[in-house]
Formats: sequence, structure tokens, C-alpha cells
Amino acid sequence: MVTLPMFFGIVLKRSAKSVPHEERLDAFRKTLPEEMRNDRSLFDQDDGLVAWSAGMSMQDVAIDIQRLTAAGLVEGEDFAVTAKLGRTGGKLPEWLAYDNERRMLALAVAM
Repeated sequence: MVTLPMFFGIVLKRSAKSVPHEERLDAFRKTLPEEMRNDRSLFDQDDGLVAWSAGMSMQDVAIDIQRLTAAGLVEGEDFAVTAKLGRTGGKLPEWLAYDNERRMLALAVAM
């Protein structure tokens, strides 16, 4: 399970297509101060998902959405956009489950 990203975020389903984006996130994360690197509401991952806070508005998130879709990933199939307080930016994909009490996301088969 991963922590719901703070503010507007993205949850990426891990796959061969997601590897370049995971590497980019890891490189960016290493540039941040230690307290931010370890903040699970900013970056979190497990065996099936990678979640990160992409910004404070949908305009901020649009940059990451553009990168992901340009690389052939499909919103709703490969990644989901989240919003503050456990709401999703659209319909929750079948592969993603949300535990409102713990504010955690998981692959639906894992819950």
C-alpha cells in the first residue's frame, strides 16, 4: 500500500513502461532535502505502485500527465490522478483501491 499523495498527485501502476518515470522520480527525489525525501505523502512506493505529489493544482499535474502520455502510458490504465482528501481526479480505475480510513492506495487485488 502507498500513502495518498498530498495535494494533487499521480499514482503509477508499476510495469515495464513505468521504469523510465520511476528512474526520473528517483533522480529528482535525491536532490531534495532529507525530510522531503522521506515524506511518504510526497513520494511513496511498494511492489505494485509508485505515488507522488505533483503539485498544488491541476496545472502542476498537467506537466507529469503530458510526460506520461507522451511515453505511451494511458490515464486510467497505467496511472491515476489524485486530489487532496482522497478524491480522485476522475473515476477510480478498477486496478486501484482506496482505504479511506488509512488514506492508503493499493492495487485492487492486494486489498
